[in-house]
Amino acid sequence: MEVVRLITGLSNFVPLALLSLLVILTGAIRAIYLLPVIRPRKPQKRQRKKDAAYILVVLGSGGHTTEMFMLLAGLDTARYSTRRYVISEGDNHSITRMRDFELTLELDAIQRGIIYGAYDYKIVSRARKIHQSLITTPISTLATFIACLGVFGRPSKQAPSRTMYPDLVIANGPATAFVLICASFVLRYFNLPGTSEALRCVYVESWARLHQLSLTGRLLRLSGLCERFLVQWPDLEIRNRRGKQLGEYVGPLVI
Repeated sequence: MEVVRLITGLSNFVPLALLSLLVILTGAIRAIYLLPVIRPRKPQKRQRKKDAAYILVVLGSGGHTTEMFMLLAGLDTARYSTRRYVISEGDNHSITRMRDFELTLELDAIQRGIIYGAYDYKIVSRARKIHQSLITTPISTLATFIACLGVFGRPSKQAPSRTMYPDLVIANGPATAFVLICASFVLRYFNLPGTSEALRCVYVESWARLHQLSLTGRLLRLSGLCERFLVQWPDLEIRNRRGKQLGEYVGPLVI
């Protein structure tokens, strides 16, 4: 009798297990299919004036923010007319630097007689605070991930855009960058309207990293979530067994 019950129980469990396995495999295949290293996306053609781009910039604190604005120096506001910045909670330094940078862009646009556009910014909680216990880090990282999902919404009225999602996401090192790029991948995974031709991610490893990638850089390189992975020192130029660049050396960008 017990044997019969056991066989009956297994017969009921097997279809559910097979269905679960099928769902997991299907999800994994789609995730792999969407990775930029597997299926590169061609840049979307646009007219310079009528079809300007929407860029999202991830700011760190201290050195990361300084390097980012050095990378963005001379940004063409006519082309990148809508700009959104992502700033970690409590990072007042980045807010100040962002406003100073945008003032510089506005004055330059006036002098050159080009479109200035508009900008806004979003505050997200930190994935891990200084000296935070590793035990509680997964919880804070999850909270940051949820907050990052909301970052990709349509810009405010002060920073209008033709698209719902940023055309380009650019980051250079803070831990929040990895969480935010993961969030952008999730949006593409579920094929939300407007994501297929948007959310292209570019990561620039910090100039201070001469011989070894940062933790954020290692995570992004291994995951293959970015369309471009740029390094500023030749020792960081990495190729896989097929010769494909995993770290694209472009020389110092912030000097």
